[in-house]
Amino acid sequence: MLSIPTVGISACLGQRVCRYNQKKLDSPIPLGILEHINLIDFCPEEEAGLGTPRDPIDSRWNGELQIFQQRKTVNLAPLLRETSLGIIGRIKGADGVVLKSKSPSCGLMDHKIANLKEPDSPLTGNGVLPDLLLQGQYHLIPTTERRLSDPWSLQLWLAGVFQLSELKQYIRTGEPLDEFHQQNEPLLAGLGRLEGLSHLRRDPEKYLRQFALSFLTDIGHQGFLTNLSSKGSKQPFESSARLWPSLQPGSTRNLEDHYPFPNARTFSPSHI
Repeated sequence: MLSIPTVGISACLGQRVCRYNQKKLDSPIPLGILEHINLIDFCPEEEAGLGTPRDPIDSRWNGELQIFQQRKTVNLAPLLRETSLGIIGRIKGADGVVLKSKSPSCGLMDHKIANLKEPDSPLTGNGVLPDLLLQGQYHLIPTTERRLSDPWSLQLWLAGVFQLSELKQYIRTGEPLDEFHQQNEPLLAGLGRLEGLSHLRRDPEKYLRQFALSFLTDIGHQGFLTNLSSKGSKQPFESSARLWPSLQPGSTRNLEDHYPFPNARTFSPSHI
């Protein structure tokens, strides 16, 4: 039976109106997929009591991270850290998390930070929540709505989330990981992680951690194909192509009519 993944998501991404300016944003996950995952939404800024609407916040670095609302002098960094830790307590068992890009609270490696020590050299890093999330030993796959706007990145992230959920089910039931690893060889080969994970099959906790980390870098379609070709792993994709949406990079085809997405134990993009 297909394992149902749990996904955390920044609440402003189609869940509720909570951005500082009350702007409505669409969910980056197609409606047809939302029906088959469990969602946990969160908003660090609203949950910290800043309200909606509110003055925007920005980050500054002066030997330590400081966060201020415009026209105010209270450093919000400690409050946002405390709030984010509470949110992590809710989502730490999830399989994936979708974060609002460039946000001081949720940005994933794309949040701009004013460098007070060297004003001409601004910094780019994580928002408060993903910074804490990536420091912990949590087995989930983070992404942003900007990444998921690309059909290939969306497809690959969903594959990872569904398969990670399935992997956790293997581990909960004590099943050996050999079958899971074999059935996911094309996916792991494309990610360049086939051999590295092969050596960890007897250590489920390490395998789980490294499987999730394999999706942190947003590998492009061509890079995936190059890795796949070098391993001679094309055939498994073709043999079960009917189970996977036929998306070309840059395509705008909607994914709503495709489920299972993917088959719980088969990664098979039909265009390969």
